[in-house]
Amino acid sequence: MKDRILDLINDPNLAERSYDNDFVDDLRDALSELTNASGLPGRMGEIVNGVASLKRTNVVPYPQGQGLIIWGEKGRVRSRDGPAAPVTLSSHSDSVERIASEFCIKTLPSSFVVPMKKASALHDTGKADIRFQALLRGGDIRAAAAGTDLLAKSDWLASTFTQYEQARIRAGYPKGGRHELLSARLAEQIELGVERDLILHLISSHHGRCRPFAPVVWDQSPREVTLETGGSILRHSSDTGMDLVGSGVGDRFWEGIRRFGWWGEAYLEAILRLADHRSSEYDLIYESADEEGLE
Repeated sequence: MKDRILDLINDPNLAERSYDNDFVDDLRDALSELTNASGLPGRMGEIVNGVASLKRTNVVPYPQGQGLIIWGEKGRVRSRDGPAAPVTLSSHSDSVERIASEFCIKTLPSSFVVPMKKASALHDTGKADIRFQALLRGGDIRAAAAGTDLLAKSDWLASTFTQYEQARIRAGYPKGGRHELLSARLAEQIELGVERDLILHLISSHHGRCRPFAPVVWDQSPREVTLETGGSILRHSSDTGMDLVGSGVGDRFWEGIRRFGWWGEAYLEAILRLADHRSSEYDLIYESADEEGLE
């Protein structure tokens, strides 16, 4: 199986063939056969199997020599035993906090562990917005109001952008709404210690925004969002104003660059973001729709 993959990679016409659908299909088949036949150990097997099962695959030659760059789009993931199950906000936050802490302990000085744990625990609090909870339930406000637990992930998945938009409109959630902006506003009300600015930046940037500007969100019917966490009751309007120049978003980004450097700040952001991803993978749940639509 390995020889077959090496033959494909070493094809003298690789630059041209890599754009050929038949070549891509051959490569995916070879990777699938490799994982099935050799039982690659641990993470290596997961990676190869993941590449082989990409929904859409793109292949280009590696520019510095032999090899290929492979990327694509994952299909939606369900539980191994059936449909996905909802994940509560508290359970997801605890999971992200644990994983991010492990990443920190293994790769960073100990002084970063507590700030990362705080950012992880608070990163999704903005999902307490009743309209977001309704969106996680297909746009059903009554189901959201009757729910006994706040959800971070749901068993409802939009299959098309139109279906997602219809659910968003039913829920009353603003177009382009960003739960992480509200999460940061709620976190501002807690005593976060000397690394307050870093924690708030990690929360607001954990989906890739706020570097340095927050997206403009027009919330025509803002709600006061209330959440009890860690013995504190947090309240803030869903109209966060984070897009304003004086909101502190940009200041925190540039302060982080001055302290940690371009790559240092990105590394810290990546720890929380990847912990969030890994937690979702462990739950075997993916949301097919981003708050702004399918991604």
